[in-house]
Amino acid sequence: MPPKEPKEELDLDQKKAQLAIKFNNAARQFSALAEVLSKAVTEVPIDESTVNNLTELLNAAITKPSRKRKLVALEIGEDGVPRKKKREKKIKDPNAPKGPASAYILFQNDIRSAYKKEHPDMSNKELLRLIGDQWKTLADDKKDFYRDQHGRAKKKHEVDLAAYNAQHPDQVPTEAKDSGKKKKKDDEESDHPATKEVAKAAPKTAKKAAAPVRSFIPVVTFADVAD
Repeated sequence: MPPKEPKEELDLDQKKAQLAIKFNNAARQFSALAEVLSKAVTEVPIDESTVNNLTELLNAAITKPSRKRKLVALEIGEDGVPRKKKREKKIKDPNAPKGPASAYILFQNDIRSAYKKEHPDMSNKELLRLIGDQWKTLADDKKDFYRDQHGRAKKKHEVDLAAYNAQHPDQVPTEAKDSGKKKKKDDEESDHPATKEVAKAAPKTAKKAAAPVRSFIPVVTFADVAD
């Protein structure tokens, strides 16, 4: 019987990738075990003393509140460390139909120039606050004038966007950036200057350059996601 050929020695990156897969498999097994234990507690007859003792042991072992879990795809970087895979962003077409201006923005566009001439020394922040206060006290019938304009523009935009999507199925309209996450409110108060000033005041965090990816291994692991 011929001797077996020696196995090829794995490099460090390959060993790390295999270790990540083993951790992932272990996490899946722990999840299945948790379901079995939960079922056993409800179906196996145990006395009150045993229940109290097990509860105390679990409370002592748990240091963090329970969290929901979700599956996350990982990729192995050039340094061999698994990292969360980034989603590929589609390039948005700047020529796609733009979303309609809200009622408040239409009102602001009407009076901004006049207010700027009336208060030439006023800063842009103060000017926006003044216009916002004016909108708050504006009569409903006058607000309806701008709301009607917004409604007509919105209907036209829906028609234009449907036609654009039919002609460009692979493109993502610029203003549809967050349409899959949440429905944008039509309430004109969302465009109030106070909201925008808070956003401008928030410090911007510099983006860290991502390490170049050498290889990809379809590893799935459990990541904590806060409730």
